[in-house]
Amino acid sequence: MIHHKKHEKVFVPFSNNRLFITFTLFLILGLPASFIPEETYGRWLMINTAVAVVLTVVNYILWRKHKEDSKRYFSLHSFVMLLGLAFFTMAPIFKGLFPSVFFWMLLIGLTLFILFLFSKSENIAQSLLNPRLKGFSLIMYSYLGVVFFAGSVLLAYMLVANPPRILIVRALSNRISS
Repeated sequence: MIHHKKHEKVFVPFSNNRLFITFTLFLILGLPASFIPEETYGRWLMINTAVAVVLTVVNYILWRKHKEDSKRYFSLHSFVMLLGLAFFTMAPIFKGLFPSVFFWMLLIGLTLFILFLFSKSENIAQSLLNPRLKGFSLIMYSYLGVVFFAGSVLLAYMLVANPPRILIVRALSNRISS
């Protein structure tokens, strides 16, 4: 028989809420993402800084709401950090693809996938809590299949369609020819 311990709630003081460390991490990730491609760095530096501030405010609100329960707060804090990491790593790709149809294909696909994940959040949480369940492998293999299939189709279409040159490639070729 398995005995489950009752969840102990631990208070998180302001000095331990990791807001400033996370904000600094967001700025460190957002700065290089702002300079790719070079032509639009001023506007994207402001956008990335604004995103870092918004994510830090979200973390502050989470701390205010869940400061009595450290496990809940740090779980939600980690989730916000992952969202920020995903945004800052995908920003150069979105900026490079912006004027083309591939930007819209990627944006629509990403939005549909996020909606699907949020609609199945209970199943995903149960599968993560008990990885031996059949649902976990089903979710994992479905995710991998969708990512590899969609990525392969998009890459094949981009190679066949001969898309307009991305700003990054244009900037690199201009530097080489100079």
